[in-house]
Amino acid sequence: MKVTIIENETYFAESISHKLNRCGFKVEIFNSIKDSLHKTSGDIYLLSSNVMTGNIDTLLKKFQKKIVILMLNNQSNSFIKKAFSYGINDYIIKPFHSDELIHKIKHHQEFIDLRASISSYKSYLDHSFKDKVKIKEDIEIVTPLIIESDASNYIDTWFLKNYEKYGKSITFIPLMQGEWKKKIKDSNATDILYLKNKQPLKEDERKKLFELLQGKNFIISTTLPIESEYKTLKIASEGKKRYQGYEIMTIEKYVQYIILKYQYEHADTVISKKLGFSRKSLHKRRTKYNIYKVKKTKCVEERE
Repeated sequence: MKVTIIENETYFAESISHKLNRCGFKVEIFNSIKDSLHKTSGDIYLLSSNVMTGNIDTLLKKFQKKIVILMLNNQSNSFIKKAFSYGINDYIIKPFHSDELIHKIKHHQEFIDLRASISSYKSYLDHSFKDKVKIKEDIEIVTPLIIESDASNYIDTWFLKNYEKYGKSITFIPLMQGEWKKKIKDSNATDILYLKNKQPLKEDERKKLFELLQGKNFIISTTLPIESEYKTLKIASEGKKRYQGYEIMTIEKYVQYIILKYQYEHADTVISKKLGFSRKSLHKRRTKYNIYKVKKTKCVEERE
């Protein structure tokens, strides 16, 4: 990590530089904002109030995504307020101990790293769910709430689309894991709990769940009906009902499901081999189940 010191008191700047070097930071020093504008490449800027004239707007605009800490000779509330209006992240009063400065630097760096991570995760989630499923339901945000769908990604899409409206912290608790009871007990009263359920709950577990949730704000995402007194939003998936892991299917239904699911991912020879019959038999089953594989070309669509 590189620190840029902009300070016209050479001895003071070199003293800071020496202490930061010992802590593993790379350091460069400039005597004025003008000198630093086209030469610096730091991650963190220590800006002395002694040089806050002229091109400060240009500097802050150029490095608005960097950390800028103002070094003050004395505490002036009006000056500090003005500095924050420029976009400065923090300030420190001279003389200061190097540990105090390093603590501030690490604090702001952790914040920037966290913000970058959140932005990256959000972009990934937006991309992952964009146009994958279309949710028409846009109800008033209320809790407690149970959301039921035969496809869990439909619920996740609805939740990701709406969770920011709550304006509160969200605690994710998968009910498939053994620690869910402890997580509910330890949760903050102001948090919204997002509980995800993919397996049938035994009667004693269901009762225990709602006992622990008494007085809490929560959303339960479930692919199975859950008997309760709370409002339930049902989100229907598009197309035919999807196979759920807890269902017992007939052989015919299973073959039909496999053909539908994998016909565009694998060749017919692969599917028929995995199912244990010939490619010709696979085509007969397509006809029997009214399953048509669309072969797309530039001009026409043909049915096999």
